[in-house]
Amino acid sequence: QVEIVAESAAQPLFEEGILQASSATHGEQFGASVEVRGDQVLVGAPASHGGPSVTWDFETGDLRGWTATGNAFELQPTFGDNSRHRPPAGTSGYSSEHLRPQQSQPQGLYYVSSFERRPGNGREDARNPDPRFLAGGAAGDRPVGTLTSQPFLILGPRIWFRIGGGCDHLTEYVELLVDGFAVARSTGSCRERLEAREFETAEYVGRAAQIRIVDISTAIWGHVSADDFRFSWNADAEGFTAHELDWQQNPRDPSTAERAIRSGAAYIFLRQVSGGQAPCADTRQQACQWSQHAKLLPSDRRPDMRFGASVAFDESRGYAIVGAPAAPMLGLYKDLLLPASHVSSRQRLRRLPASSALAYTLHATGSVASLGAGNRLIDYVESTNRTDLERRALEEATQEGGAVYLFARTDESFRADGELLAPSEGHAHESVKLIPPDLHTRDFFGSSVAAGGGHLVAGSPKRDGAKGGAMVSAEDVGGVYVFDTRIASVGFLQKEFRVLEDASEATILLTRADAVAYESITVEVATSDLTAAGVGTEAFEDCMLLAIAARSNSCGDYERTNAKITFAEGDTTAAFSVRVVDNACREHYPEYVQLTLSVPGSFAAVSEKHLALLRIDDQDFHKEPC
Repeated sequence: QVEIVAESAAQPLFEEGILQASSATHGEQFGASVEVRGDQVLVGAPASHGGPSVTWDFETGDLRGWTATGNAFELQPTFGDNSRHRPPAGTSGYSSEHLRPQQSQPQGLYYVSSFERRPGNGREDARNPDPRFLAGGAAGDRPVGTLTSQPFLILGPRIWFRIGGGCDHLTEYVELLVDGFAVARSTGSCRERLEAREFETAEYVGRAAQIRIVDISTAIWGHVSADDFRFSWNADAEGFTAHELDWQQNPRDPSTAERAIRSGAAYIFLRQVSGGQAPCADTRQQACQWSQHAKLLPSDRRPDMRFGASVAFDESRGYAIVGAPAAPMLGLYKDLLLPASHVSSRQRLRRLPASSALAYTLHATGSVASLGAGNRLIDYVESTNRTDLERRALEEATQEGGAVYLFARTDESFRADGELLAPSEGHAHESVKLIPPDLHTRDFFGSSVAAGGGHLVAGSPKRDGAKGGAMVSAEDVGGVYVFDTRIASVGFLQKEFRVLEDASEATILLTRADAVAYESITVEVATSDLTAAGVGTEAFEDCMLLAIAARSNSCGDYERTNAKITFAEGDTTAAFSVRVVDNACREHYPEYVQLTLSVPGSFAAVSEKHLALLRIDDQDFHKEPC
């Protein structure tokens, strides 16, 4: 028996609208790949120049091109010199002389500050403040969060900016990320005035970079202010690629533009209520509108990588997935791999010279400092020693391997009265980069992607392999790889772990997001040499049988570890140990071990949270050098 509960005539299909990127450029191939999930559309543009659309001086009155986490930058940017309308931070109990307001002295009408609470009146009325907020209004030191720019190419020797606020280089600062890793940092002087700083970038020319503004402190002076980022090249207009740039002769020539030919881009569009930001459930065409919600760019952007050639959603985990089939084969240091043979992508981890084993130190308050941990992850020492012929040969041997990137969703934030403070950035935060363990030149991994239920499937159509199951090599056999996307929710608890060599072992802590703690997951952790020398388990056990004074350099510094770590259901943390070697001689430099995370059996996942360092410090201060 069939019961008809409703009857209606079939309706014709109408064009609802045309989607176009807000920063559309000639020949970017917008629409080469498309994925739809409910009221969201993900569109790839693999031939896009992929330049950033960022407000570097915040004079647009909004945070265009920046992605925020936490609540520190909810009401930003700040309109006017807001701090001059109230006593400065951290002055409780001081005399009236110390309670004089401090001027921030922004360059223009706007700057960002995690302390201030006086936004402008929106992008359409950026010349005026929001009338709901009084001059001098403050959010205080309690909010915490980060603000990260879209990736851009470094095409010159320096970046200038202004910074104010707190003076703790560990908790409030502006830092430079290169290929996704922090390499330099600057903090304020515990006063509101914005002071000039600069980052030296000559050694990173040709690499992708981001600016990140960080406030993770709730103490007095636990806030940061920043303004007026400037570059010794043109970071906005179209122009030449990095290898065509001569910034030494024309440091501000508009033709020295930020451009990466065919680097690619992807765009998120949302279907929303006309004139608003809420999702649209109305079936009437005139009641809804499609609007661009986010522009996705990879943190290690390079020319000709064709990012956006394939796209997919994994809504069960909250990821947007983008393939870049022509991406060069970049290693743990985001530098070109040194192949073990002419076809293999297995990276040779090299021990850096002692002169590069710099301690993890930051200079005095208010200074700009290099971050040793970040610099070691970028293997410029090796790259600067290569000849032009070696570099060209290496580039040829590492072309078009491919990569797949996962972007996590940033949810909306609301005021207590329900007013929308910040809309969802629609998967604007790069979570992890994945490559297979047997990636080879011109495999074009990531040419196709699909996802669902926590699994990512990626095609590699030009992969060579065995012919008919026999041990005979055949070209372009192709292959498909399956990844567990839950690896993106797991990471090291901190960027650098430290241990004294007489402590016997170092405990390394892993963490994962609460949202996926309802199920178990297994990840693989591995150690490898940077400046420390590792030994196998058998050699380590033999050395432990010797007296400390009898242990020679052949005992190394630590036991190499490769272990599978399982998070049980409900667990958000896990731990493993790295055993270290104690000896009876003084070592001048700290020694570093590379820590990596991966899907079991695969290559290391590449992101800040999936890579960490173990620093081994010596306690033999009064003994003879090793």
